[in-house]
Amino acid sequence: MSSVRPDCAPQNPRWEGFWRLADPKISITSLACLTVGGAVAAVDVGLSWTWLAILGLALFCMEVAKNAWGDVIDYDSGNDLAVAQEDRTNFSGGKRVLVDALLSRRETWTIAGLFGGVGVALGGLIVLLHEPAAFWPGVIGLVLGWSYHGPPLKLAYRGLGELDVFLCYGPVLVLSTYLVQSGTVSWHAFWLSVPLGLLITAFLWVNEFPDYAADVSAGKNNLVVRLGRPLAARLLPLIYAVAFAVLLVLRWQWSVKHLLGLAAIVLLSALLVPDAPQLPFAIGVLGTMWLAVLNKQDQEWAAETWSFTKQIMPLLLGGVFVAGLLLGRPGFEGLIPSEWVGMAVGDNSLLSTLLASVLGALMYFSTLTEVPIVEGLLGAGMGKGPALALLLAGPALSLPNMLVIRSILGTEKTVVYCCLVVVMATATGYGYGYFW
Repeated sequence: MSSVRPDCAPQNPRWEGFWRLADPKISITSLACLTVGGAVAAVDVGLSWTWLAILGLALFCMEVAKNAWGDVIDYDSGNDLAVAQEDRTNFSGGKRVLVDALLSRRETWTIAGLFGGVGVALGGLIVLLHEPAAFWPGVIGLVLGWSYHGPPLKLAYRGLGELDVFLCYGPVLVLSTYLVQSGTVSWHAFWLSVPLGLLITAFLWVNEFPDYAADVSAGKNNLVVRLGRPLAARLLPLIYAVAFAVLLVLRWQWSVKHLLGLAAIVLLSALLVPDAPQLPFAIGVLGTMWLAVLNKQDQEWAAETWSFTKQIMPLLLGGVFVAGLLLGRPGFEGLIPSEWVGMAVGDNSLLSTLLASVLGALMYFSTLTEVPIVEGLLGAGMGKGPALALLLAGPALSLPNMLVIRSILGTEKTVVYCCLVVVMATATGYGYGYFW
């Protein structure tokens, strides 16, 4: 996670250090596991929100503890000290609370102990008062969480950290959530946990690239270090492809034989033409479309996809051209002076965010053309909060959209709907700009 100071980073160094360890976005992966396991349980047996909340709080506490002890261990190994400033991102480079002298070693271990103790206590509460069978999954999760950084296994330093993450944020947490809700486990929940674990592993894999030099110097032999960046970069799309293939087989009953054949062709093309990564990508996309055409139940999906492609591509290309012409790109001024953009929406204030949200609600453009437009605005000096507000309000509303909604819902409900979109987009954008 990030050690880059957020816009709202507190001035008190201890509080900033704690914030780096407890930043709520660290729990997105755990929340995804709770969502998948809870959703399957809700369909099968119903959902207890109370025990779901207790489990979620326990996982959050363990995430904070894991970040704290991981920061100490990576500091002691020299890994965090070796990360160059230019390689630090919002999701790599460690928390660096010791490197930046925000917390002492004792304070960091205290946070690890306190939050780890609360997490274990909440887990014990679940075992003693609700579901005794949750004991062993809890023990497995605790061992995996510690062993990612901690001795004696130190899996992240042995090329096994990726497997640890796949198991923990895939089957272990999803099945634990299902078990707490239902008292048993489910093969359906297990198979759904596989693509989730793969995608979270891919997320970790991506964020090992900026730390490559530091990991090499500190002897942190994760898979990116062991394989080398060129080969690791080529293998990364395979992780996404396997996750996608599992979903196709589970949800749409695609033929495993056909998918394996397509995978072999894609892999062969990547090996034969290593300097053209676009070729296996194109073969994969076209092959997937061809398999969809052959599959009767997916022929309508394939036809609609092709129809949308024909509609969207001209708009996308036109939007990119117009956005580049008017807004330019970083370092190259467009027809609209960047000073104008900076004056209107150049900061993350509530007024700038509200203005961006209102303009997004009034303008009419397709979702994909919104991306290059916002990119150009960011390059011209637009704040992050207003940019997110524009991205949220733009697809949800437009003047033609409002007229159609009014003809169906009436004036009063349309006004309420439009106000809700603007308010929610503003609140979300302002929160994002303030905290991150």
